[in-house]
Amino acid sequence: MDFERDSIILSGTWERLSEHGDAEVWKREVAASLGPWEPVDLPGRVLRDNDRNANERTNCVWVRRTFQVDEGHATRDAVLKWGGIRFGATAWLNGREIGSHAPVGPHTIIIQPGVIHAGENELLLKVRGWGSLHKSPTGVPLIPVGADLFWGGRGTSIYDDVWLEFYDAAYMKWILAIPNLEAGTVTFRVRLDSAGELPGAVDIHAAVHPKGDEAPAATGRAQAQEPGQPIEVPVALKDVKPWTPLSPHLYTAELRAEAGGKLCDETRFRFGMRQIAVEGGHYRLNGRPLWFRGSNLVSEWTWNDIFNREVKRYVVDEARAMNLNSFRTHTLPPPTRWLDVCDEHGTMIMAGFSVTYNYHDFALTPEEWDRFHQNVLLDAQGWVTKLWNHPSVVMWVLTNEPRGDSEWEAGPYHEHVRALDPTRPCMRTGDMNRGTESVLDMHPTYNYNFGPDGSLQMAVAHAAEQKDPHRALTNTEYMNVFGPFQHVVARRLGRPDHPDAKLDFAECAAEDTEAMRRLQFDAILPYMYAGWPRFRGNNWRPDYPTPMAAALHSSMAPVLASLDLFDRNFVAGREVTTPLYLINELSQDVAARVDLYVTPQNPLIVPDEA
Repeated sequence: MDFERDSIILSGTWERLSEHGDAEVWKREVAASLGPWEPVDLPGRVLRDNDRNANERTNCVWVRRTFQVDEGHATRDAVLKWGGIRFGATAWLNGREIGSHAPVGPHTIIIQPGVIHAGENELLLKVRGWGSLHKSPTGVPLIPVGADLFWGGRGTSIYDDVWLEFYDAAYMKWILAIPNLEAGTVTFRVRLDSAGELPGAVDIHAAVHPKGDEAPAATGRAQAQEPGQPIEVPVALKDVKPWTPLSPHLYTAELRAEAGGKLCDETRFRFGMRQIAVEGGHYRLNGRPLWFRGSNLVSEWTWNDIFNREVKRYVVDEARAMNLNSFRTHTLPPPTRWLDVCDEHGTMIMAGFSVTYNYHDFALTPEEWDRFHQNVLLDAQGWVTKLWNHPSVVMWVLTNEPRGDSEWEAGPYHEHVRALDPTRPCMRTGDMNRGTESVLDMHPTYNYNFGPDGSLQMAVAHAAEQKDPHRALTNTEYMNVFGPFQHVVARRLGRPDHPDAKLDFAECAAEDTEAMRRLQFDAILPYMYAGWPRFRGNNWRPDYPTPMAAALHSSMAPVLASLDLFDRNFVAGREVTTPLYLINELSQDVAARVDLYVTPQNPLIVPDEA
């Protein structure tokens, strides 16, 4: 969990009933007459159907489960929370409707007193299917759905936990840790909520201690001044240990809300003392230069269990063997368990929301845009306030490859997220026209499929030449393969079954990656990582699972000697001059020696002794 609280987790076996969207299923006699109800394990797919056509026809699925509440919890106030439901849900508790949420992301419902009782309780969710989503005449849902609009399965699912949290009179709904390394402080910004009126005076007490150390390192206290306004609790720390990818130090915060000397709410969570910003047109982490060298995750946590069983190996161990320090999550932020691993081991995450255009024009009416915008803001709010204390989340990715809505995205949408969370920059991927105030990103995604070799290098050179001196310049998607790989290989190498196909791909990636390194691109993320580690049967060599892994090990190395590409068609006997770039992206000086080898063989991209 992102926040440890007094809670009841409702994961496990539920019951489901498909369709009957107009029935009053919250009434026991109606629910009994519509059976049979089938068991289903959640979180997971509500309908276990891989048929996209069948998923598209699904209008709704009802799911329910009973749970026990003891006398002590029954007298307390409560909230219902979920981490993600495709495609939104309405909730009933013990036959009473308690709330509804259209977007697919996290949501919190304040439960009115008297709804929960001691003994057996029943939670019923009406989960919307693709078939009942409000859509434009062109078929575009008026909620952000990410990959499901294009290549996703459109399956109805509860893909994260559902749970209850308990409090008394004052609930700490949102808590953001705001580090200040220069001052040696962390300020906790707390927003309170309640089913009724908040008490007149609520005190917030904060204690902070290093991970594994139960003795508090520091404490702080503040009192609510105005109803509805956030409470800021500053805590001064001694001997601050910053969070960095190489030393991912974590602190634990414990916060208590009290009123009239009585405990209202308490929670515990981890955070890192780290500050990330764009200064002088480049990223800086804790005041030092930061270069993102990584790839893309495309919701692998939803693919199959092999990725969830070995999260550290996937996003830490094998990534570091390729000299990758970061990932952009494409169309969906990662689950808490993955972020916990990244927090603990220093892998940085650019968390992408589900607003995905892929350069398509949605062609919505003004009224449809208004509704879509409202749902986008709701969805972003859920994600930001759930995940914002994970230090591994270094950026919010607002949209993927936008078209036609840039003014709103770069303006009100960007401002909304920054107002919620001022501790991170935001980006809009694949948009070199507007971007955000701090980042411009390009997506030369087709560089391997089309055009002559070197075409990407001309494009990135032009982008670097035109670089805004106040904004970071990034490329978060290239080396994608469109269509069957064999067709691309046939075009490049003359036949679809050429034995050097994967080597050709890797060599192209190495050359283009080094070109961007020489141009000081702030973030370089080839697409997509899932094909390169030693998962899914990759076993090219004992030291490298794929040629691409070897290429990235070389071309993403933080200390690198790189030759610019010269004229390959030089005449024998000529003198050829080419620049040699010495690149050091570490935060320390490095003594280097450069050896230049001329060989009659292609050295490829692996350190073979021969």
